[in-house]
Amino acid sequence: MLIRQMLAMLVLCSLSAQGLSQVYTWVDENGQKHFRSQPPPAQRQVETVTIKPGYAGEARAAAPETPARTAPTEAASARTSRREMCQSAMRWTVIDLKNLREIAEARKSAGRITTAEYAQAQKNLDGVEQRISLQDCTTSSGEDQQRYECLSKGAGVLVCSGLMAAAMEKAEGEARQRAAKP
Repeated sequence: MLIRQMLAMLVLCSLSAQGLSQVYTWVDENGQKHFRSQPPPAQRQVETVTIKPGYAGEARAAAPETPARTAPTEAASARTSRREMCQSAMRWTVIDLKNLREIAEARKSAGRITTAEYAQAQKNLDGVEQRISLQDCTTSSGEDQQRYECLSKGAGVLVCSGLMAAAMEKAEGEARQRAAKP
């Protein structure tokens, strides 16, 4: 009798462990990859992840640290943090472009811009969307890297690209010209 109970308990434990080990992965509308034990509530393309037992908890004797091994670790850490920065830049850019499109639509509806200006704004935003990519970000350097870092902080496309500063300078120049006219 005790053996049957133990066997039943063992079977239940193995089934529950299998149920807990099921992991789903999907990419959201912002391009971010998610891993969860439950699939997303919305209809998305979901994949199951196979977890190989023994890999995560496998204990290995730690190799002694050598100076030659620390450099690749630091480089890998820098790549990881750079990739995270780029992913943040992509998320903020998607949000910012959506907001800019909505602002353009509202300005067109209010009659503050013409249909031609609206079409040009949408074309410009499409161009930004095509030029800003995760791959470009991870391989960027110099000014481009600074722009991506700016985007990753949520400052926005207009600020990070320098377009806001240029527009402000243009507006100041126009204001000076108006003030100088008698």
